[in-house]
Amino acid sequence: MVALLAVLLALVVIIGVGYEVTSRGRRIDASALLAIRDREIAQIMEATDEGFLSFDAVGTITSWSANSNRSLVGVPPTSWAAR
Repeated sequence: MVALLAVLLALVVIIGVGYEVTSRGRRIDASALLAIRDREIAQIMEATDEGFLSFDAVGTITSWSANSNRSLVGVPPTSWAAR
């Protein structure tokens, strides 16, 4: 009986380690794909003549593109949200 429990425990540990290794690999792959997508979106945003602003849930500007500075010349970034 003890031998059976030891074998079952060993199987559970092996399966758990295998699951952790595969989930870590998927997490790394997902992070790499997200970084690639972020770079592609940044390139698209900089290639266009439009200005882009990012806001958080409260309405605070969190980031903006270089073209936003050209589109809103003379308007300080702190007042962009009011426009």
